[in-house]
Amino acid sequence: MYHPDVCGDLQAAEVFKSINSAYEVLSDETSRAEYNMTLQFPRQTERPDLDARRNYRWSELRRKTRYRKQKKYDYSWYYQRYYSREASTYERRHFGDVLIFAFFTLFFVQTIGCRAALTICGITALLDNRLDTGYKIGYVIAWILGGRGGVLLTLCIRFASWLCGKNSSGMVALVVVAMWVGVSLARFAPLPHGAVLTLLYMSIKLQVDLK
Repeated sequence: MYHPDVCGDLQAAEVFKSINSAYEVLSDETSRAEYNMTLQFPRQTERPDLDARRNYRWSELRRKTRYRKQKKYDYSWYYQRYYSREASTYERRHFGDVLIFAFFTLFFVQTIGCRAALTICGITALLDNRLDTGYKIGYVIAWILGGRGGVLLTLCIRFASWLCGKNSSGMVALVVVAMWVGVSLARFAPLPHGAVLTLLYMSIKLQVDLK
């Protein structure tokens, strides 16, 4: 059909040569096997490339996910630390509130009595949402004690909440109770001050380590 002697097309000779070459390749087993391998090689290499790209995308996605989580955690930790530090600084700045509280407490003690003054202080503490539960329990104990001892305990708790923050009642309660017990025992039996201070220091250190 494409033989130059039969077909008058100008490209018949080139087409005939191509067909003849293809026939020679396909008629031999070795050349036919090489030809088949040549045709199959791109298909065989395409799959590993596809798997490699897929694995790369998956690893890249996991890396980005871990990075977002780590960044979110770091930002949350930094924000909490910064916020707690700012809140503590804000509380320490207003020492005038402690002086005003002490002034009105002593004023109420002189005018309406210790019990009424402790009642007002206790109600004020219970209504404070930022105040820790331990401090509120301390105000209740001060109200139960009554008298000048209860007033002194109220003033100590108020000063401690300003100095250490309104969320650190555990350590403050330990210090206040230790000092209160030490003063009470000193009335009946002389205690070495060095031993009391050492015990107080070890108690505070233990409380800090537990946190």
